[in-house]
Amino acid sequence: MNDFKPLNQLLTELEPRTSLQFHSVKENTPPTLPLNVRTTWFRILDERVQRGEIQTIGTSGFAVYAVIKSFADINSGVSQVGRETIAKLIGMSPSTVARSISKLKAHQWIHDAIPAGQRRGRTGRYVIIERLLARTAETGEVVGEVVWNNVPRLQRTTEEALKEFCHTGELPVRMTYHRHLRVTELEETYEVVHNSAAGSRR
Repeated sequence: MNDFKPLNQLLTELEPRTSLQFHSVKENTPPTLPLNVRTTWFRILDERVQRGEIQTIGTSGFAVYAVIKSFADINSGVSQVGRETIAKLIGMSPSTVARSISKLKAHQWIHDAIPAGQRRGRTGRYVIIERLLARTAETGEVVGEVVWNNVPRLQRTTEEALKEFCHTGELPVRMTYHRHLRVTELEETYEVVHNSAAGSRR
């Protein structure tokens, strides 16, 4: 018996498939159009997960971290969310959330966007700290660590700066995002300033 399949058939079977299905709340009742779905998402660097750093903050700490990161403002990177809200979203007590936040700060996963003495109210304001180990391309030896504050709008610019650092050894002095809203136009400017030269892209 010939168990081999034609190449075209095999490739079709190997294709990743995605299907969209809609289930109405009321059976046999079509929805009123248009509809709206929330498609925003955020990334978690796999290196921190795969080198075992979750052990240092615990699974509850990682859950708190995920919620805080999901609230990050796309332009500033500041996550504004209260401990009671976090507790409700992950099914833990506010005291557990408070301990997890302290642990996240101690291990430099987050930091306060506003100094402790200046905070007002019960809502926290946090900034996510991203960090990656820098290794030599030839041997894989760890030679340092790159650290930056998470700003979703600057994600692509940050990746480009990291790639340049890997080739030139220079990191930008600052990366800023300017957003100007006017009645008739929207202007967005990304600026990356390096140690030896200044550059911007619009």
